[in-house]
Amino acid sequence: MSKYLVVNLFNNPIKEYHSEMVADLNEKFSIQPQKISAHMTLVPPFECEDVTALIKYTELYAKTHKRIPVVVGGIGSFRDNVIYLEIDMALEAEKTLIQYIEKAQTLFASKEELVTPHVFHCTLASRRISKKFDVITRYLENVHEKFDSYIDNLTLMKWSEEEHIWLVEKQYHFHP
Repeated sequence: MSKYLVVNLFNNPIKEYHSEMVADLNEKFSIQPQKISAHMTLVPPFECEDVTALIKYTELYAKTHKRIPVVVGGIGSFRDNVIYLEIDMALEAEKTLIQYIEKAQTLFASKEELVTPHVFHCTLASRRISKKFDVITRYLENVHEKFDSYIDNLTLMKWSEEEHIWLVEKQYHFHP
Protein backbone atom coordinates (compact mmCIF):
# COMPACT_ATOMS: atom_id res chain seq x y z
CA MET A 1 0.00 0.00 0.00
CA SER A 2 1.37 3.42 -0.94
CA LYS A 3 1.10 6.73 0.89
CA TYR A 4 -0.19 9.84 -0.94
CA LEU A 5 -1.38 13.39 -0.38
CA VAL A 6 -2.79 16.19 -2.54
CA VAL A 7 -1.37 19.72 -2.33
CA ASN A 8 -1.16 22.99 -4.20
CA LEU A 9 2.51 23.80 -4.80
CA PHE A 10 3.35 27.50 -4.74
CA ASN A 11 5.82 29.04 -7.17
CA ASN A 12 8.18 31.98 -6.67
CA PRO A 13 8.27 34.37 -4.97
CA ILE A 14 6.38 32.38 -2.29
CA LYS A 15 8.49 29.26 -2.80
CA GLU A 16 11.71 31.21 -2.30
CA TYR A 17 10.33 33.24 0.65
CA HIS A 18 9.06 30.05 2.35
CA SER A 19 12.40 28.32 1.81
CA GLU A 20 14.31 31.24 3.36
CA MET A 21 11.97 31.37 6.35
CA VAL A 22 12.16 27.61 6.95
CA ALA A 23 15.98 27.73 6.72
CA ASP A 24 16.09 30.69 9.13
CA LEU A 25 13.88 28.90 11.68
CA ASN A 26 15.96 25.74 11.33
CA GLU A 27 19.17 27.69 11.92
CA LYS A 28 17.88 29.74 14.88
CA PHE A 29 15.78 27.09 16.62
CA SER A 30 17.16 23.73 15.38
CA ILE A 31 13.81 22.50 14.10
CA GLN A 32 13.26 19.98 11.35
CA PRO A 33 12.63 21.62 7.97
CA GLN A 34 9.47 20.85 6.04
CA LYS A 35 9.66 17.84 3.69
CA ILE A 36 7.75 19.63 0.90
CA SER A 37 8.51 23.11 -0.43
CA ALA A 38 5.91 25.87 -0.12
CA HIS A 39 2.53 24.19 -0.39
CA MET A 40 -1.02 24.11 0.86
CA THR A 41 -2.29 20.65 1.81
CA LEU A 42 -5.69 19.80 0.38
CA VAL A 43 -5.92 16.09 1.15
CA PRO A 44 -3.74 15.02 4.09
CA PRO A 45 -1.57 11.90 3.84
CA PHE A 46 -3.48 8.68 3.26
CA GLU A 47 -2.67 5.10 2.31
CA CYS A 48 -4.27 3.53 -0.74
CA GLU A 49 -3.74 0.60 -3.08
CA ASP A 50 -5.30 2.23 -6.13
CA VAL A 51 -5.63 6.00 -6.64
CA THR A 52 -7.17 5.76 -10.13
CA ALA A 53 -10.55 7.19 -9.05
CA LEU A 54 -8.85 10.09 -7.24
CA ILE A 55 -6.65 10.79 -10.27
CA LYS A 56 -9.66 10.87 -12.62
CA TYR A 57 -11.63 13.15 -10.28
CA THR A 58 -8.68 15.49 -9.72
CA GLU A 59 -7.95 15.74 -13.44
CA LEU A 60 -11.60 16.54 -14.21
CA TYR A 61 -11.78 19.07 -11.37
CA ALA A 62 -8.68 20.91 -12.60
CA LYS A 63 -10.02 20.99 -16.17
CA THR A 64 -13.33 22.50 -15.07
CA HIS A 65 -12.12 25.12 -12.57
CA LYS A 66 -10.17 28.35 -12.77
CA ARG A 67 -7.19 29.21 -10.64
CA ILE A 68 -8.09 30.87 -7.35
CA PRO A 69 -6.54 34.20 -6.36
CA VAL A 70 -5.07 34.16 -2.85
CA VAL A 71 -2.89 36.31 -0.62
CA VAL A 72 -0.14 34.38 1.14
CA GLY A 73 1.66 35.88 4.10
CA GLY A 74 1.44 36.94 7.68
CA ILE A 75 1.99 34.43 10.46
CA GLY A 76 -0.64 32.20 11.99
CA SER A 77 -0.61 29.17 14.28
CA PHE A 78 -2.80 26.53 15.81
CA ARG A 79 -2.44 24.15 18.74
CA ASP A 80 1.09 24.54 20.09
CA ASN A 81 2.84 22.80 17.25
CA VAL A 82 1.99 24.41 13.89
CA ILE A 83 3.25 27.79 12.68
CA TYR A 84 2.34 28.83 9.16
CA LEU A 85 1.99 31.50 6.50
CA GLU A 86 -1.65 32.55 6.31
CA ILE A 87 -3.61 32.05 3.09
CA ASP A 88 -6.50 34.41 2.46
CA MET A 89 -9.06 33.78 -0.27
CA ALA A 90 -12.67 34.59 -1.01
CA LEU A 91 -15.23 32.60 0.95
CA GLU A 92 -16.70 31.19 -2.28
CA ALA A 93 -13.23 29.90 -3.26
CA GLU A 94 -12.86 28.22 0.15
CA LYS A 95 -16.22 26.51 -0.29
CA THR A 96 -15.18 25.23 -3.73
CA LEU A 97 -11.92 23.79 -2.38
CA ILE A 98 -13.71 22.18 0.55
CA GLN A 99 -16.11 20.52 -1.91
CA TYR A 100 -13.11 19.12 -3.81
CA ILE A 101 -11.54 17.85 -0.57
CA GLU A 102 -14.72 16.24 0.74
CA LYS A 103 -15.41 14.46 -2.56
CA ALA A 104 -11.75 13.40 -2.92
CA GLN A 105 -11.82 11.82 0.53
CA THR A 106 -14.78 9.64 -0.44
CA LEU A 107 -12.68 8.03 -3.18
CA PHE A 108 -10.41 6.13 -0.77
CA ALA A 109 -10.68 4.81 2.75
CA SER A 110 -9.67 8.00 4.56
CA LYS A 111 -8.84 7.87 8.25
CA GLU A 112 -8.43 11.64 8.22
CA GLU A 113 -11.68 13.53 7.81
CA LEU A 114 -11.75 17.18 6.82
CA VAL A 115 -12.40 19.24 9.92
CA THR A 116 -14.40 22.37 9.20
CA PRO A 117 -13.91 25.21 9.54
CA HIS A 118 -10.70 24.30 7.76
CA VAL A 119 -7.66 26.57 8.08
CA PHE A 120 -5.90 26.78 4.73
CA HIS A 121 -2.23 27.49 5.40
CA CYS A 122 1.38 27.04 4.28
CA THR A 123 3.31 25.40 7.12
CA LEU A 124 6.64 26.84 8.25
CA ALA A 125 7.25 24.66 11.32
CA SER A 126 5.29 21.76 12.73
CA ARG A 127 7.31 18.85 14.00
CA ARG A 128 8.35 18.63 17.62
CA ILE A 129 8.18 22.38 18.26
CA SER A 130 5.86 22.49 21.29
CA LYS A 131 8.67 23.40 23.72
CA LYS A 132 9.90 26.15 21.35
CA PHE A 133 6.47 27.28 20.14
CA ASP A 134 6.22 30.48 22.21
CA VAL A 135 9.74 31.69 21.45
CA ILE A 136 9.31 30.99 17.72
CA THR A 137 5.96 32.80 17.55
CA ARG A 138 7.48 35.81 19.36
CA TYR A 139 10.38 35.77 16.89
CA LEU A 140 7.92 35.87 13.98
CA GLU A 141 5.42 38.37 15.41
CA ASN A 142 6.66 41.23 13.19
CA VAL A 143 6.64 39.24 9.96
CA HIS A 144 3.91 40.78 7.82
CA GLU A 145 5.09 40.39 4.21
CA LYS A 146 2.30 39.24 1.88
CA PHE A 147 2.23 37.99 -1.71
CA ASP A 148 -0.53 37.89 -4.29
CA SER A 149 -0.66 34.42 -5.78
CA TYR A 150 -2.98 31.65 -6.97
CA ILE A 151 -4.10 28.18 -6.09
CA ASP A 152 -3.38 26.99 -9.61
CA ASN A 153 -2.59 23.31 -9.35
CA LEU A 154 -3.62 20.07 -7.72
CA THR A 155 -0.54 17.95 -7.14
CA LEU A 156 -0.72 14.30 -6.15
CA MET A 157 2.40 13.39 -4.19
CA LYS A 158 3.63 9.92 -3.28
CA TRP A 159 5.87 9.03 -0.34
CA SER A 160 9.17 7.42 -1.33
CA GLU A 161 10.26 4.91 1.30
CA GLU A 162 13.72 4.65 -0.27
CA GLU A 163 14.42 8.40 -0.28
CA HIS A 164 12.17 9.40 2.66
CA ILE A 165 10.69 12.30 0.72
CA TRP A 166 7.45 13.22 -1.02
CA LEU A 167 7.69 13.04 -4.82
CA VAL A 168 5.34 14.52 -7.40
CA GLU A 169 3.27 11.70 -8.87
CA LYS A 170 0.94 13.83 -11.05
CA GLN A 171 0.16 17.52 -11.33
CA TYR A 172 -2.95 19.14 -12.78
CA HIS A 173 -3.22 22.87 -13.54
CA PHE A 174 -6.33 25.04 -13.32
CA HIS A 175 -7.33 27.41 -16.12
CA PRO A 176 -5.80 30.90 -15.87
